[in-house]
Amino acid sequence: SWCRVGLRFYMINRSADQSKAMKRIESVHITTFGFSVKVFRPLIEAANKHEIKEKESGVRILTWMHEEWFGTGRAPEKPFETVFLNKGKKEEIFKIFDDFDKRKEVCQKAGIPANLSIIFKGPPGTGKTTLIRALATRHGKSICTASLVDKKDGEIMEMLNPCEKDVIVAVEDIDVSGGAVDREKRAALDTGTLSGLLNALDGVSSSNSDRIIIATTNNSTVRWMARTIHRVMVM
Repeated sequence: SWCRVGLRFYMINRSADQSKAMKRIESVHITTFGFSVKVFRPLIEAANKHEIKEKESGVRILTWMHEEWFGTGRAPEKPFETVFLNKGKKEEIFKIFDDFDKRKEVCQKAGIPANLSIIFKGPPGTGKTTLIRALATRHGKSICTASLVDKKDGEIMEMLNPCEKDVIVAVEDIDVSGGAVDREKRAALDTGTLSGLLNALDGVSSSNSDRIIIATTNNSTVRWMARTIHRVMVM
């Protein structure tokens, strides 16, 4: 593709390769006419200005690809004043996060992880995903969007322990992890993945501190996760 900065044109080619360690490596090749590397300075300065502008607005979105978290863009910020919930729900959510912040400080001093896991339960269209974006906006966090479908236990563990801080891991339709089509039979059909999911949420291998996981579900039955989820909120 071609890009113009001022009066100069640049040809930009992007490519991606898989390394021996199964990591995705992206390369960018930039070509233009000139007699010095200084001809690339206007492009670099324009890119830096664009990056700064992007960082100053929007909620950063990360997606799990090739066994790593990659930044894939930004979503518009969602002020909580524009979120409409049943009476008392906003106050309940605020208290959950405020209590977590207080508990986090105590846990850090004691050298133990502080994790928070919540399920937003409700029919499609009730604003579960929008509420996650509003929380990320209010608390200045990025969102890691995770799908557990067809994931093995080891990969689930890696996904739910992101290396970055200040993120909310958003797990859509957590009750259909493992690829089971019938939600009511999911636990019976996929006990191996269920065990891995529970350990990733609250097991001995869950060592990442300051971790917030918010899952969504349309299923009215989430009893199988009762011991690992701190709060289930009905939308």
